[in-house]
Amino acid sequence: MATKRKSATKKPASKRRGKGMGLLPRLIIALLVLAMLSLAAGYFILKWKRDKSPGIAEISLVQETEDNNAGNISKNGIISGDQVNPSESKNSKAEKKQKTNEKPDPALQGTWVSTMNGAMMTIAGETFALDFPSIEFKKPVKGVLKAVKASFTITDTEGDQGCGNQEGVYLYSIKGEELTIIRKKDNCSKRASTLDATWFKL
Repeated sequence: MATKRKSATKKPASKRRGKGMGLLPRLIIALLVLAMLSLAAGYFILKWKRDKSPGIAEISLVQETEDNNAGNISKNGIISGDQVNPSESKNSKAEKKQKTNEKPDPALQGTWVSTMNGAMMTIAGETFALDFPSIEFKKPVKGVLKAVKASFTITDTEGDQGCGNQEGVYLYSIKGEELTIIRKKDNCSKRASTLDATWFKL
């Protein structure tokens, strides 16, 4: 009878230990859930604060507009941005247009050969080199060529052609590989007689 009582008292102890081990995983899961909830809450709070506060780009734009307004405010405290002389604003617009148009025409770049006398003209950026096949000119003519829309101005800087610093104005049109140049205004007859022709791209 005594042995039966001892075995009866051992069984509830094992049951109690089993219940104690079940609480630990539950506590770990609860802690993990709380940590995830706190992370999610922190993320949403940060996102809400970012939506309300201005970004870096907005701050820089605000500072630029404030600086521009500060520069336009006169001594009397009146903004003078719109009180600019209309002739000055027109001149500045015209200068901007000229600057944009003065970019080298990509279609004009390269080496061209005259169909009239075989002269070769190489245009690179705003410079040109004109080489003649005849013995009359020993050195190639070099200078500045600035294209604006369908016309260009040309000035010699070196060579045997003898145009000096005289500026010439020419009209031009390009169709495929063919370049047509027509003199508009040029007092240098030697240069005009060479340029006023049809050219093909080499």
